[in-house]
Amino acid sequence: MKKVVFLSAALLVMPGCQNWLTKKPKESQKTVDAEARTHEKLVALDSSLASYKEVVGSYPATLQELIDGPESMKEWKPLTSKENFKDAWDQPFVYVREPEGAKPPYQLYSIGKKV
Repeated sequence: MKKVVFLSAALLVMPGCQNWLTKKPKESQKTVDAEARTHEKLVALDSSLASYKEVVGSYPATLQELIDGPESMKEWKPLTSKENFKDAWDQPFVYVREPEGAKPPYQLYSIGKKV
Protein backbone atom coordinates (compact mmCIF):
# COMPACT_ATOMS: atom_id res chain seq x y z
CA MET A 1 0.00 0.00 0.00
CA LYS A 2 2.75 2.46 0.86
CA LYS A 3 4.44 1.85 -2.50
CA VAL A 4 1.27 2.76 -4.40
CA VAL A 5 0.86 6.02 -2.47
CA PHE A 6 4.52 6.88 -2.99
CA LEU A 7 4.33 6.06 -6.69
CA SER A 8 1.21 8.21 -7.12
CA ALA A 9 2.88 11.17 -5.44
CA ALA A 10 5.97 10.71 -7.61
CA LEU A 11 3.87 10.75 -10.78
CA LEU A 12 2.27 14.05 -9.84
CA VAL A 13 5.58 15.86 -9.53
CA MET A 14 7.34 14.34 -12.51
CA PRO A 15 7.86 16.82 -15.33
CA GLY A 16 5.38 16.19 -18.11
CA CYS A 17 3.02 14.14 -15.97
CA GLN A 18 1.60 17.20 -14.30
CA ASN A 19 0.97 18.79 -17.70
CA TRP A 20 -0.66 15.60 -18.88
CA LEU A 21 -3.00 15.62 -15.89
CA THR A 22 -4.00 19.28 -16.13
CA LYS A 23 -3.74 19.95 -19.86
CA LYS A 24 -7.02 20.41 -21.74
CA PRO A 25 -7.65 18.37 -24.88
CA LYS A 26 -6.74 20.20 -28.10
CA GLU A 27 -10.36 20.51 -29.25
CA SER A 28 -11.34 22.04 -25.94
CA GLN A 29 -8.50 24.57 -26.16
CA LYS A 30 -9.54 25.45 -29.74
CA THR A 31 -13.04 26.12 -28.49
CA VAL A 32 -11.76 28.31 -25.68
CA ASP A 33 -9.59 30.26 -28.14
CA ALA A 34 -12.49 30.69 -30.58
CA GLU A 35 -14.76 31.90 -27.81
CA ALA A 36 -12.12 34.41 -26.70
CA ARG A 37 -11.68 35.76 -30.27
CA THR A 38 -15.44 35.99 -30.68
CA HIS A 39 -15.75 37.85 -27.38
CA GLU A 40 -13.05 40.32 -28.45
CA LYS A 41 -14.92 41.02 -31.69
CA LEU A 42 -18.20 41.51 -29.83
CA VAL A 43 -16.56 43.98 -27.46
CA ALA A 44 -15.05 45.87 -30.42
CA LEU A 45 -18.42 45.99 -32.20
CA ASP A 46 -20.12 47.18 -29.02
CA SER A 47 -17.60 50.02 -28.83
CA SER A 48 -18.16 50.88 -32.51
CA LEU A 49 -21.92 50.92 -31.94
CA ALA A 50 -21.48 53.30 -28.99
CA SER A 51 -19.29 55.59 -31.13
CA TYR A 52 -21.89 55.57 -33.93
CA LYS A 53 -24.64 56.49 -31.44
CA GLU A 54 -22.51 59.32 -30.07
CA VAL A 55 -21.91 60.83 -33.53
CA VAL A 56 -25.26 60.15 -35.20
CA GLY A 57 -27.64 60.19 -32.25
CA SER A 58 -29.10 56.73 -32.83
CA TYR A 59 -27.90 53.21 -33.38
CA PRO A 60 -27.45 51.94 -36.95
CA ALA A 61 -30.12 49.81 -38.61
CA THR A 62 -27.43 47.34 -39.73
CA LEU A 63 -23.80 46.63 -38.86
CA GLN A 64 -22.85 47.67 -42.41
CA GLU A 65 -23.68 51.26 -41.43
CA LEU A 66 -20.67 51.19 -39.10
CA ILE A 67 -18.58 51.10 -42.27
CA ASP A 68 -20.74 53.12 -44.69
CA GLY A 69 -22.17 55.62 -42.23
CA PRO A 70 -25.67 57.04 -42.40
CA GLU A 71 -26.95 58.28 -45.75
CA SER A 72 -27.28 61.78 -44.31
CA MET A 73 -23.51 62.12 -43.76
CA LYS A 74 -21.34 62.61 -46.83
CA GLU A 75 -17.99 62.17 -45.12
CA TRP A 76 -17.65 59.13 -42.91
CA LYS A 77 -14.68 57.34 -41.41
CA PRO A 78 -15.45 53.62 -40.96
CA LEU A 79 -15.74 52.61 -37.31
CA THR A 80 -14.80 48.96 -37.93
CA SER A 81 -13.97 46.54 -40.71
CA LYS A 82 -16.16 43.91 -42.32
CA GLU A 83 -13.98 41.12 -40.90
CA ASN A 84 -15.38 42.00 -37.47
CA PHE A 85 -18.91 41.07 -38.58
CA LYS A 86 -18.20 37.33 -38.24
CA ASP A 87 -17.35 35.23 -35.24
CA ALA A 88 -14.45 32.80 -34.94
CA TRP A 89 -16.52 30.08 -36.64
CA ASP A 90 -17.08 32.32 -39.68
CA GLN A 91 -20.73 32.87 -38.77
CA PRO A 92 -22.20 36.37 -39.04
CA PHE A 93 -23.04 38.09 -35.78
CA VAL A 94 -26.70 38.73 -35.15
CA TYR A 95 -27.51 42.42 -34.67
CA VAL A 96 -31.03 43.64 -33.98
CA ARG A 97 -31.72 47.29 -33.23
CA GLU A 98 -34.58 47.58 -30.77
CA PRO A 99 -37.22 50.34 -30.91
CA GLU A 100 -36.18 53.76 -29.61
CA GLY A 101 -36.09 53.83 -25.80
CA ALA A 102 -35.88 50.05 -25.40
CA LYS A 103 -33.43 48.62 -22.89
CA PRO A 104 -31.11 47.24 -24.06
CA PRO A 105 -31.17 49.34 -27.24
CA TYR A 106 -29.93 46.46 -29.38
CA GLN A 107 -29.07 42.78 -29.37
CA LEU A 108 -25.67 41.64 -30.58
CA TYR A 109 -24.61 38.04 -30.31
CA SER A 110 -22.96 35.04 -31.94
CA ILE A 111 -24.87 31.88 -32.76
CA GLY A 112 -21.59 30.00 -32.26
CA LYS A 113 -20.23 26.95 -33.95
CA LYS A 114 -22.59 25.02 -36.21
CA VAL A 115 -23.17 21.56 -34.85
